Amino acid sequence: MIYYYFTRVAGTGAGCSVGQGAGAARSQRREGPPRTVRAWPWPWPSGPPGGDWYDVFTLPSGQVCVTVGDVAGSGLPAAVIMGRMRSSLRSYALETTDPAEVLGRLDRKMQHFEAGALATVLYAVFDPGLDRMRVASAGHFPPVIAQPGQPAELAEVRTGLMIGLPLTHSAR
Repeated sequence: MIYYYFTRVAGTGAGCSVGQGAGAARSQRREGPPRTVRAWPWPWPSGPPGGDWYDVFTLPSGQVCVTVGDVAGSGLPAAVIMGRMRSSLRSYALETTDPAEVLGRLDRKMQHFEAGALATVLYAVFDPGLDRMRVASAGHFPPVIAQPGQPAELAEVRTGLMIGLPLTHSAR
């Protein structure tokens, strides 16, 4: 299992880490504006390609986006689907800053063009000062909020269905 850690540096305040694992977005506030966010997987990935990924990018507004995902399956087929999902998510992020809406669009795309593919995705948008985070989860574990001198805690994030999981007409 890979855990992804996101820490605030060059400033006072909290850090957060995200452990692997489309719902309503939820806000989290922390004290002290950090200047940068660093992300790295632990342990460092090795072996054949697969469908696990993380991505950190900036929107034209200055907001910082963080996403973690895991495509069901392994090897090159899962890696190809992961690449398509990552690219699509970035495109949708340019259209709206609502994490739940981005994951909803990604789900519609996957169900139409990648029928049968399943994935969990966590997508967070940080305000430019990195003191507020909006997050949505499609079947993924919630972020872990870690602040200096305090015990780590799971963020309260409602988890939606996995990306690609079809709903029956009665469930819609």
